[in-house]
Amino acid sequence: MRMALIVALVAIPADPAFSVAQASYPVKSCVAPREPIGVIHAEGVLRFTVNNEGKADTNTIDVIAVRGMSVGGFRSASVRQLSACRFDRSKDQLDGDKRVVSAVRLDSATTVVTPATIATGTETPLDVVRRPKLPADPIEATDSLVEERPRRLDCDRPPPLPMFSGVYRTLQDRDAAYQAFLRQNSGQASARLTIGFDGRVVPDGVVIVSSNNPMMHDLFVGVLSSCTYVPGRIGGVTVMTIVATTAGLNNRGGLP
Repeated sequence: MRMALIVALVAIPADPAFSVAQASYPVKSCVAPREPIGVIHAEGVLRFTVNNEGKADTNTIDVIAVRGMSVGGFRSASVRQLSACRFDRSKDQLDGDKRVVSAVRLDSATTVVTPATIATGTETPLDVVRRPKLPADPIEATDSLVEERPRRLDCDRPPPLPMFSGVYRTLQDRDAAYQAFLRQNSGQASARLTIGFDGRVVPDGVVIVSSNNPMMHDLFVGVLSSCTYVPGRIGGVTVMTIVATTAGLNNRGGLP
């Protein structure tokens, strides 16, 4: 699942704490960040500095308001996203860095960033818990403690199979053999993966819970072991998680 970006032209409504004044610097561009974001449902208001090129200084990001996750978790995701955004300062005098405020919504695989406005200086940043309490062992990705849930990025393709071939007395015999070939080399499985701090499946981290083709067990394990994820996070800190997933492999050889 790739991160889709929506650039909003209005502020996020519904709560005065989440309101942003009339825009000064529209969003010029926002792309998927180099360090990707997992599955999140949160929104908030940020204060930060933008330079003459409209680039945010992510070291200066303060969280002014947030709902849906912790301050540290929201700041972590926002740092990654704003590093890939640019604000339009073409109508400005370009007289150096500007302290601005912008609202951000992170909703599953969609990000909304509003135009930035000049900060008043009266905003009160929320405190970030620098060392959140983290589990000692891998935690279920669906656990409520996991604020940013893992999101699968990629998996290796299974190795190709040779073409179906053989000598058969009749077309019916060939068709029956071909159907058996497809059944033997196709299947579905449900599995549990242990995802490490780096988003990779840890060694021996694939457990096949069920499969309709036991002959493909090793192939399922091999493919799922290759998968990479956005790691789960609590308070903006990566944690090891356990992800439940399904996989389907259909390695069809072509009829000659």
